Order: sequence, then C-alpha cells, then structure tokens
Amino acid sequence: MLDGEISPFWYARIKLPETIESRKRQDIRRSTRRQNKEQAAQHAIDLYHEMSANQKLGMPTESRTFSWMFADYQRLQKRGVEAGEVSENRYRFNETTFRNYLNPFFGEIDIRKVNGDKILEYKAERNSKMGLAGGATVRRKSKPSAHTINVENMVLRDILKHAFDKRYINSVPTIKNNYEEKTPRLDFTAEEWTYMLKRFDEDIDKSRQNKVAVHEYRYKLMLKTLCQFLIYSGARVGRETNQSLTWNDIKIVEEKYLRETKFDVGTNAKSANSQWAPTQNAPTKKGAWFASRFSFAM
Repeated sequence: MLDGEISPFWYARIKLPETIESRKRQDIRRSTRRQNKEQAAQHAIDLYHEMSANQKLGMPTESRTFSWMFADYQRLQKRGVEAGEVSENRYRFNETTFRNYLNPFFGEIDIRKVNGDKILEYKAERNSKMGLAGGATVRRKSKPSAHTINVENMVLRDILKHAFDKRYINSVPTIKNNYEEKTPRLDFTAEEWTYMLKRFDEDIDKSRQNKVAVHEYRYKLMLKTLCQFLIYSGARVGRETNQSLTWNDIKIVEEKYLRETKFDVGTNAKSANSQWAPTQNAPTKKGAWFASRFSFAM
C-alpha cells in the first residue's frame, strides 16, 4: 500500500539458505518494480541469486543507498566526537558537504554503483553547480578551488571506506585529488606592512582611551600580534591557523652565547623555561613579550 493506494508492482518474499543474524524474520520482502508477473518472477529469482552470493562471500545481503551509508558513517563520527577523537568542526563539515553536494547527486544511488565513472560524473555536476549551494540563485564563482574539491573528496572517500569496512562494497574507487597550479596572493611589500603596523598602533592607542570597553585594546593588540606571527612565520590563515592555533602551540628558540634556549609560550606549559602562568592579563603580557623577542612594534 502507498498512502492508502494499492501498489502496481509485484512484491517478492525471499528466504536465503543461511540464517541472517541481524533479522528476526528471515523472509525478506522486496519490491520487484515490475508490473508484469513473469518479469517480476524473473527479477525475484535474480535477487535471490544475488543475495545468496553476497551471503556466501560474507557480505551484507541487502544493498544500501549512499544516504543510508552516510548516516551510518556519521553515527560513528558522532561517537568519535564524544570520545574526543573527531573534531566537532569535521563532523559539521561532513554534514554540510553531504547536504549541499553529495546528497543531491549520490543520495538514492545504490552504494555498490558508486564507481569511478559515477564519481567523474559527479565532479562534472559539481562544477556546474559551483556557487549555488544553500539555495543561492546567483553563482559566486564559476569553478571550485582545488582545496575545496580535495576536502570534499576526503569526505566522499571516507564514506566509501566505511562502506568497504562494512563489506557493502568490494573495493574503494580511486578518487584523484586536484593538484592544479595555485596562485596565492603576493607577499606584502615593506611599505604595505609598515602602513598596516602604523594603523594598528593608531587604532590600539585610540582604544586605550575608551573608559567603557576597557578590554577592546587588548583584543586589537592580540590581533596585531597574530598578524605579526603570520607574517614572520609564514603560517597561512585557513591552513595552520584553521586548526585552532593557540599559545600552547608556539615555542620560541633563542640563541645566546652559542647556545639555544627553548621557551614555552602556552599557559599550560609546565617546563622550567615556561614564561607564563595563567592570569587574566596573560594574553596581553604574552603579546608584549612575544613581540619583544622578535623586535615587533607594539
């Protein structure tokens, strides 16, 4: 019955030679998607042989859609979040990638039919829909960046690996990453960087005069220090700093009298060379100390 109406298709009940431990009722009811009785009977026989072969190979007897497989994959990812082994950001990124791109294309496809050809077809479809996620009607970009495609490939690859581990598929299709030539922004010139530092200092001095938002200048000072750290270390926003960069991740090596001394900057550091203990003003003091070690203009 479909919403109170009789289905036009024949259904088959299949009982396999071996017991299915995950099922209480051993007979499996499947729609043949056929209206002709003879065609439905032949399709039921084909289903029986396919499911019997899977059972002998130790594979699941029932096929699953890509969307079902993703839900099962996310179930384990959620456990990983609770166990502290998977980040909340990664869990949410999986959901966003599936909702905006993977589900519209792969959603109801049998997981066993997701092969190399189907993945290439998806990539072509993905390029044509670039910039239209979330119901957008105006394309922001005509082509996704290599990094965007590669992180989405990572999610797709992990879902297929999960299906392989559960023995729903025999192998994981090869998914090639995009290594097209990148064109990053050129470095700041000395004049541009000097101008930025000057404007930072002017804005910080102005905020120091604010008698209401007394902590505002500290945040601006921390922002300036972060920018200085990025410029002088070569770290990139969206890469290294996208992984929740904290003071605990930074160590300073100072050379003095032909010897190197390592300083832990983080508030949780316990070594003898640690320069700081957790205090309310630690961020501002850290910024000043960190900048003085490198002759930053504070």
